[in-house]
Amino acid sequence: MANYPKKDNKIGNIAAIIILIIAIVIYVRIDTPAQRSTVFKKTDVVFELQPDDRASAYSYGGKGFFIGTRGGMNFYNDNSNSPLWTAAYTPVMRTPVTDARGTYIGVCDALGSVFYMFSADGQMYALTYDNPVLSFSVNSSGYAAVISRDQNGYKVQALNPQGKEINCYYNQKPNVFPVSADVSANGSILSVALTDINEKHLSSKIILIYNNQEQRQENHDGIFFQIKKDDQLIAKLRFLDNNSLLFLSDAEMGCIRSDTSKEYWALPISNEISKFAVADKCIVLGYGAAIPGRESDIPFGTLKIYNFDMAEVGSREFGTDIIYLKQSGGAFTAGILGRYIMFGGDGKFLWEYTPTDDAKEIVPLENTNTVLSVSNIGAAVLKRSR
Repeated sequence: MANYPKKDNKIGNIAAIIILIIAIVIYVRIDTPAQRSTVFKKTDVVFELQPDDRASAYSYGGKGFFIGTRGGMNFYNDNSNSPLWTAAYTPVMRTPVTDARGTYIGVCDALGSVFYMFSADGQMYALTYDNPVLSFSVNSSGYAAVISRDQNGYKVQALNPQGKEINCYYNQKPNVFPVSADVSANGSILSVALTDINEKHLSSKIILIYNNQEQRQENHDGIFFQIKKDDQLIAKLRFLDNNSLLFLSDAEMGCIRSDTSKEYWALPISNEISKFAVADKCIVLGYGAAIPGRESDIPFGTLKIYNFDMAEVGSREFGTDIIYLKQSGGAFTAGILGRYIMFGGDGKFLWEYTPTDDAKEIVPLENTNTVLSVSNIGAAVLKRSR
């Protein structure tokens, strides 16, 4: 392990705060005619939950779904009240943070030190760190990227599906902090977003690093691409399945082609972004209020859907906060004022639903006509009847 010069703990605290509070705002507008609210009926599959469970659900659109609580992860199918398996967290988490793609889901407590990885078959591994985990991501092939404190610096690990480290990027530069990272779908590339507060103005940098040892030896530290973004704070990196890299900042959303090492497209951001999701064939942004000093023709509370070539394929204006946006099973759900709107993976409007209880999540299961409704006191599988 590398040795670093001692760094002021205040800088580390600033870094943790920067990484945790980075948030971006998003809104939606889908041009569809007025729709009658869909009716769902409760099945016999019902689960009890406690308000302090902080339960969250994820489905990959297959034969089952995950329900995570502060105490552990559970996996169910949609015709049984009993979990197929359960894995407990040690210790119990205070604020579980999850990231899921494909049949994989990663979990870590906010600023916790144990990172868990699960698949539909059960717990894959649990890694314990000496210092807090600041951020992580999971890809659709089971690879993960984990950002953590490391002695007097920071490290960004690329992990294979067995939890083995296949690459590690160390950062010991003063006032430079890794904020987001992701591994390509084929596991060959690690992407890292760095925030630099050394200069008079804030800047960010995106770097792409080969995970293969031979390619790392042929390139300096394996870095084969980097781009600097002045006056921007990059909040999120996300690889697509074709190994193109999406990035989202407070100034733009862009796409980098890793095969050509070039920026493919960039979309200026003039509003706050509250929500962000990537489905099978599209990217979803929830727009908030216009950012002061920037011109915007996008109304507050608008949801916009873009394909992977940056063409807008859907838009819907809600005029109020979008409080929920979640990709699951190839589709995604937007939530506003007690209503949930379901879209297919291509951005096509499917239905709108107004729950009769205090549902905080509506998650599509094996198809978009069967959903899991999650509230603070329970969860139930619902089937569409109209």
